[in-house]
Amino acid sequence: MHPMELKLKHNLSYSLMAEWFAVEELAVRRWGFREGAKGKRNPPVVACRLAKAIDTLLLMGVNIEDIKF
Repeated sequence: MHPMELKLKHNLSYSLMAEWFAVEELAVRRWGFREGAKGKRNPPVVACRLAKAIDTLLLMGVNIEDIKF
């Protein structure tokens, strides 16, 4: 799962995403830039795996505030 899919699906903030993925907020924003945009970056594979794991936790009913890394 792309981290931006997770962000949109669960209405998460850039700052929370940056905290979970241990990157700067700007890095998270760059993952969401449109294709061809200057500064567009793709997230690392491990970030996509982590996004899927977080999505699973949220779908299981785990509270967002309880997810810590």
